[in-house]
Amino acid sequence: MSDPSHPLGPVSGDEQRMIRLFRCLDNGACSETLRRLGKRLMMEAAVNRSLPFSAQPDQAAREELYDKIDDRLTRLRPIHCHLLDLLDYDFDVTQEGWQEAGVHISEVLLGSGQNDDDFAAMLVDAYLEGANKYDAPLPCNFTDPEEARKRLSKPSARTSIKRH
Repeated sequence: MSDPSHPLGPVSGDEQRMIRLFRCLDNGACSETLRRLGKRLMMEAAVNRSLPFSAQPDQAAREELYDKIDDRLTRLRPIHCHLLDLLDYDFDVTQEGWQEAGVHISEVLLGSGQNDDDFAAMLVDAYLEGANKYDAPLPCNFTDPEEARKRLSKPSARTSIKRH
């Protein structure tokens, strides 16, 4: 457990104790603990990657700390992402996929990875719902590469997936 080559040095006795305590928790408690710790950290530290390039990074960091944590996490989404393409239609995939299901972005990003498959499925369902609703082309067909190649060769073809 103690790796002396780790950039932060070997794992201390306190860290080992925290790991043992964490392993005693069930999945729900693990996720809640990670989420609480992540929120606590975000209440004390700014996470915006562009802050060092700001004219006044200290002031910008203080201003960021006034924002809600979910809003701060939402702003960290990648700019060039197919999930965000539907924002042009005023369809926020994360809001439709997670918030409508009663799941906060902080729960998804700061919580345990145990629910990642379920959260990803919610996003896929929401993305397909939005793409169908606005007849937006899908970036590709992930299930059948041959079919995707045929569709790309047809200039006027649009992909439409019907939900079951």
